[in-house]
Amino acid sequence: MRHSNETETEVFRYEPFEDAKHDLGCQELEMHASQNNSRLLKLFLKVNFSHPLGFAAKARQFTDHFVHVCVDTTADDFVCGVISTGVKDVWLHGEVVRVAYLFDLRVHEAYQRRGIGARLSKIAEELVVSAGATLMYLTVNGNNEKAKALYRKLGYEIASVRRPGVALLHPVPSTDPLVPFELIEDRERARALIASAFDRVDNTPLDLEPILSSPSYEGTLYTRLQDPNTGVISEAGLSLWNASRGSSLEFERVILPASLWRNPAVQLAFFFAWLCGVLYWLSLAFTLYSSGARLLLCGWILVTLGTTLWVFPMTVFLFQLIASNLTPADRSIPNESKLRGRLFAPWQRGPRGPEFLRNLVNHSMRIQRQSGYALNVVNVDAKTSLAPYLPKSRFTTFFMQRALSESDTSSSSSLQRFDPDAFHDPRDI
Repeated sequence: MRHSNETETEVFRYEPFEDAKHDLGCQELEMHASQNNSRLLKLFLKVNFSHPLGFAAKARQFTDHFVHVCVDTTADDFVCGVISTGVKDVWLHGEVVRVAYLFDLRVHEAYQRRGIGARLSKIAEELVVSAGATLMYLTVNGNNEKAKALYRKLGYEIASVRRPGVALLHPVPSTDPLVPFELIEDRERARALIASAFDRVDNTPLDLEPILSSPSYEGTLYTRLQDPNTGVISEAGLSLWNASRGSSLEFERVILPASLWRNPAVQLAFFFAWLCGVLYWLSLAFTLYSSGARLLLCGWILVTLGTTLWVFPMTVFLFQLIASNLTPADRSIPNESKLRGRLFAPWQRGPRGPEFLRNLVNHSMRIQRQSGYALNVVNVDAKTSLAPYLPKSRFTTFFMQRALSESDTSSSSSLQRFDPDAFHDPRDI
């Protein structure tokens, strides 16, 4: 790629996204945006997003959406930047507000610090303001200091500290008792339940139809029981979402590059290494038995049982997870594996509500595991009252927000943060 000393206006052109012109370039740009920001860890692990249905598929989940790109006119219109936004009407602090969600802001590493990100953000704000939005918000990883600094410079402030719960759906059975439930696939009934549970709650869309009519929506789990003695009703609900349909995680490097993991010679070498380890393990047992070290032999048997019952299945699960999500050699073949199942709209009421919600989470893990998912994710505020009943994580992200106006002020006055129990739209990454 060639960089010239020409002015930005002469070098870069900003234009609306078109599938035929920009999809491949945006997909390649996304591949450069590693989801791991640690330089040391990048040497061993690099994870990227891919878009099986096309780069703009996520934006098109919103009725009103915009995708804009920046191309380098001196390098055959190379796509060096892109930004996406979705516009919707939601409840916020007791009022109906038209908001815009900003996502997939990407600038190629070779073009950073040239004002492209700021210019794309300004264009996106102008577009969503023209669509009636008065507030913009976005997600940024807690360890992405570069992105946070950019957004603070653009006038964004913290709206919510997120603590996305993540659970590996490995085949280890839960010991929690399961409460009967139903999987609601009638979208009108599901809409009525969710609308009632999240009535006037922050970030709840006025129109839930685009979410519930999406192919990514996989039903709502619901439990409701009435105490025969007191007549008090307890209930809980939780909805399922295919988070891999519009964007999927791919492993470009796990110690070795993906291309080497696909190499038969490397696979054979790892198989022989594993076989040698098993033979050494058995020889150790024979040595202990021959020497009469009964106590040590008992310890060896316990370790072997633990390895066989838990460590080995977990290792196999992780290898299968990585192998099915390696960056493909042929980018024209979409990765259709199910990696991430998302939970959204968790709620509970009544004295047994917490118990019901915890059990619905367990049910959801079984359902998603049987459907082929490897991960279960639920995005909630760090201070949500539902935290004890949901998957845990130490990973932190932020929702950042900025008030919009026709005058385009460079900074917003202090904005009220989202309620900790706000609705999380599954279309918001």
